[in-house]
Amino acid sequence: MDEQQSGLAIAALSDIGESIQQEYVQKRRVLSFADYFDMVVGAPEIHARNAAQYLVDCFDHYGSESIRRPLGLLTRFKLFDAPFDGGREPLIGQEECQLAVYRMLKNFCNEGRINKLIVLHGPNGSAKSSLVNLISRAMVHYSHSDEGALYRFNWIFPTKVVSRQKLGFSEQYGDRGGPPLTSFAHLEDEDVDARMTCVFRDHPLFLIPKRQRREFLEQAIEARGLTDKFRLSDYLLHGDLSPRERQIYEALLVSYQGDFRRVLQHVQVERFFISRRYRVGVATIEPQMHVDAGLRQLTADRQLGALPRVLQNLTLFDPFGDLVDGNRGMIEYSDMLKRQIESYKYLLSTVENAAVTLLGSKLYLDLVFFASTNEQHLEAFKEYPDFTSFKARMEFVNVRYIVDYLVEKQIYDTQITERIIGKPIAPHAMLVAALWAVLTRLVKPVPERYPPQVRDLVAKLSPLEKADLYATGKVPSHLSLDRGNELFGHIEEVAAETRSLSLYEGRIGASPREIKTILFNAAQSDKYTTLSPLAVFDELELLIKNRSMHQFLQVDPIGDYHNPVKFLQLVRERYLDIVDREVRVSLGLISEDQYREIFSKYVTHASYFLKGEKMLDPITNNYVSPDEEFMREIEAILSLTKKPEVFRQDIISRIGAWSLDHRQTPVDYQRLFPKLFEAIERDYFERHKNTIAAVTAATMVYLSDDRGTLSDADREAVESMLETMSSRFGYTEAAARDAVSFLYRQRYKDVRI
Repeated sequence: MDEQQSGLAIAALSDIGESIQQEYVQKRRVLSFADYFDMVVGAPEIHARNAAQYLVDCFDHYGSESIRRPLGLLTRFKLFDAPFDGGREPLIGQEECQLAVYRMLKNFCNEGRINKLIVLHGPNGSAKSSLVNLISRAMVHYSHSDEGALYRFNWIFPTKVVSRQKLGFSEQYGDRGGPPLTSFAHLEDEDVDARMTCVFRDHPLFLIPKRQRREFLEQAIEARGLTDKFRLSDYLLHGDLSPRERQIYEALLVSYQGDFRRVLQHVQVERFFISRRYRVGVATIEPQMHVDAGLRQLTADRQLGALPRVLQNLTLFDPFGDLVDGNRGMIEYSDMLKRQIESYKYLLSTVENAAVTLLGSKLYLDLVFFASTNEQHLEAFKEYPDFTSFKARMEFVNVRYIVDYLVEKQIYDTQITERIIGKPIAPHAMLVAALWAVLTRLVKPVPERYPPQVRDLVAKLSPLEKADLYATGKVPSHLSLDRGNELFGHIEEVAAETRSLSLYEGRIGASPREIKTILFNAAQSDKYTTLSPLAVFDELELLIKNRSMHQFLQVDPIGDYHNPVKFLQLVRERYLDIVDREVRVSLGLISEDQYREIFSKYVTHASYFLKGEKMLDPITNNYVSPDEEFMREIEAILSLTKKPEVFRQDIISRIGAWSLDHRQTPVDYQRLFPKLFEAIERDYFERHKNTIAAVTAATMVYLSDDRGTLSDADREAVESMLETMSSRFGYTEAAARDAVSFLYRQRYKDVRI
């Protein structure tokens, strides 16, 4: 390394060191008790929180937003978007569960105590662990912010050079002179014989006796004008030091003849940070057969010999275990009911009293308890004789499979990328997988549960129509506007119909984990150079044949519901519809607004016709009569059952009624007259079917070795189409070849050109 490089390295290390030191000071990592006390006075709402209040503030720190979906207005908490990790591994969907957890935490805050276990239950792979995982990740990041500061304390015992008498200390810093020493918190290492960390992370305010602590905190809250906004928790009001810290405290207090201030000289308040890796303030308990906490005696620890003599005769125990690791934060019992319920008997009192008794000593816990379980184990648990006792100490949150295929698609878009699979992803590969998965999760509505006026509507609701209703709000096209609006008005009832039942919608069906496996397997297909929807179809066929390995495939069909083979046909047809439309748009045969323009033109002419007025021709700038030939052409397409004049009057009347109810909104003709739009589109398709067949056939030739046999016109048409498919819809040449080839074989191969 030359001199210049060496200089750069030294400068870089110096900058890094200075930055770390500045951050250390700014974050106030180490404080005397007096300095910490000043912080509490200035912001008791931050430094006198229990774990539930801390979690609520963590939720609020990242904010929330309202999301409008067909199923209603939902609240999404932004911490589940993982903004602290650049959006890595967010929680997709599950807004109802997010809000349910938040409300339970708020209830703990309002009640002043965390006295229940939050149990997330649902089918395997429904994102129960992901939800808790995001909360813990958010806590880690939040604890590094000023608003999320957390503190514990250590005991500091100085060397003999600093000390005077057996346990007393001089007013001067040893024999060196200098200002009076009121705290040992900032002593250098060489001046410290022993430093004992409170491994249980007791709240520093526990060093203040309960009566005085309450008085002080109430005064601090009142001084901040927070009496009606911030409730002091039972943990801060009634909690106490853990056994070892209490022993040390009492020994020091006796030695100092009750001088509380001299005891506090030994206190070093230290900021700590939530850590999932090192299990600080967050702990996950896997299914196991041992107790989640214990005590161990300190015996051969080197620091014991350095303690003042008054402390050396004490028998000191350190708490350890999962409850200790998670204290001052949260703990998760993963797959809780997979181990014998007898091992959780201690939770009945531990959760309710926020304390655990070990060897006759009590540890006061500051913990939000989470647990997760699948439905099979929960059903078995309900048969347990003591279930009622457990249930009284539990809050249940149902985490179901997602039934909105557009939201489901976001899961795979996020977790399966071209970088991960090493090849391009063709358009709609994630959509077809998500749609099939959601179809397997839907439950046939029971008409008798609905008002009489909509029973026939829900009775005829097919799985695909129900999926569209949930995802896009689209009602079945065969319904009239009024009937469609009536069905849409009951969409929340449809979605909530089975939630109180054991076989609720979203309990059975293909899990996201299984669909991800399907997609990864499809990406390895040798038949396609992309992750193609066609490869997904191949993998789904293989999955369906393996009925014995998947419970949802063993459910007897009820009509079209629970019929995975039928679902695969429906998804194939939906995919063909999408590709067909994209090809037509790419050929320039239609624009996405063309049908709307045609119908809008018809409405304009019909309106002037009924009023008996002439209309302004924008080209000639002359007033002309409505074009009756054009209107008859459109009406022929629509196969009218009424006289044209009556039909035109109905159209204008319905538009007028709609406009009265939506004064600030332009008329949505497509939603108002879905069947008419379908008829126009169907007619347009029939008239251009031969053109589409010819170009798709030419595309097969163009993408083969026989490209030179095409005429210039055919080649230009194909190239123009492929260019639009690429620029507008994201197709690579290989993906376009697969999609157009599939479309040609399924719909246009037998069309006479």
